[in-house]
Amino acid sequence: MEGRMPNKFQVKLREGLSPCSASQDRECSIKSDAEFIQKTCQGKQEGGRGKKRKWYTLIDKVYDKRNLRKAWVKVKENGGSPGVDGTTIEKFGENLEENLQNLRNELAAKTYVSQSLRRVAIPKPNGKQRILGIPTVRDRVVHQAIAQIIYPIFHPWFERCYGYVEGRSAADAIWFIRMLIEQGYVYAVEADIKGCFDNIEHRKLLRTLNVEIADGSLLRLIQAILRSGAMNCDVFLEELIGTPQGSPLSPLLANIYLVALDKGFDKRKVIVRYADDFVILTRTKEEAEEALKQAEEILGGVKLSLNLEKTRISHISEGWEFLSFRIKKRYAVPTWKSIKKFKAEVRSLTMRHATWKTDEMIRQLNRYVVGWSNYFRIGNVKTLFWKLGQYIIIRVRKYITKKPWLTDLHRKIPFETLYRLGLVLPSNLLKTSTGWKSRMP
Repeated sequence: MEGRMPNKFQVKLREGLSPCSASQDRECSIKSDAEFIQKTCQGKQEGGRGKKRKWYTLIDKVYDKRNLRKAWVKVKENGGSPGVDGTTIEKFGENLEENLQNLRNELAAKTYVSQSLRRVAIPKPNGKQRILGIPTVRDRVVHQAIAQIIYPIFHPWFERCYGYVEGRSAADAIWFIRMLIEQGYVYAVEADIKGCFDNIEHRKLLRTLNVEIADGSLLRLIQAILRSGAMNCDVFLEELIGTPQGSPLSPLLANIYLVALDKGFDKRKVIVRYADDFVILTRTKEEAEEALKQAEEILGGVKLSLNLEKTRISHISEGWEFLSFRIKKRYAVPTWKSIKKFKAEVRSLTMRHATWKTDEMIRQLNRYVVGWSNYFRIGNVKTLFWKLGQYIIIRVRKYITKKPWLTDLHRKIPFETLYRLGLVLPSNLLKTSTGWKSRMP
């Protein structure tokens, strides 16, 4: 029954038990409210009582001390710079219990006020700038606490989304595309949403949240966060649209907002989305053209538009670019732009005039090489990884000898020496069986 939640359900909610029968209470009991919500949502998805429920009481789960502490751990792991108040993560952690208790009290008393964002411009490879809104550390804890509670509710919505969804990754998206190609989906609409995070309409987002959430206190809190504004050169800028890209809550809100796009196509057109980047795969060119028109109409309905510079229809024989992979026929390799960026980063880490010691340089270099290689190793990269490994060896030898050219002195540093120093090469991270075809079940 839609409407107000039954008293029995409310009692179980406060006790941390799912709304199931008495005989099931023991196995339905959970350790945290977030786990409870996840279990209950899973029950709804599997049928439950067969009736749709909204969530009426969630704000107390947000400011629960356990949830706030878990949110702090996540914020600390993610790191990041301070907000407008100048408080660093380390400073916030010095009086952690007091700070978390203050947040809990403010949220419970409904006196919490989200501070303005610190606006930062990050240069993009194309020469443009990406504007980030950096919340304060205390606000990031609250944002993360909200995300932890509402994520399980909306998780079933993200069937075609692979970005910022637990248990999914860019690698899963690439493998799913490969499976679709095997099934004859050989045309793709490569698309990108223009300024997605900056143009999300607050009112429509809140209406979408209200489909599942009827807790007015939580919805008002999210609305206040969205409208907290930003500081740019000591000037306050009011935010009427958009979500702050520096907030841990933003990716979840964007995924929820874009569900209309995920569910807007029939079985002939399959969308694979990662945040605001997506491809729509079809079997024929006519279906691809129809899908492009549908995407424009759907996005227009939520006040968004396509980035025409990055949108095109192509056949698998021409190749597609998605998530920094170049997908062509049965192969997937890093794009040339990704390879160029990799070499530039290796070059900057192995500059001959750097002052750090060799072991520190190799430690920093390994961190980057491992991250980049783990991302791309699902592709057909055996030869490429070997070539990049040779490039790394040359750069490290030049760093050690401080010589800009290849001489016999370089060759006197055998690879065994570099290996003992702990150098990791991309090919070291490949499994015995690699590549697109061989890794498929």
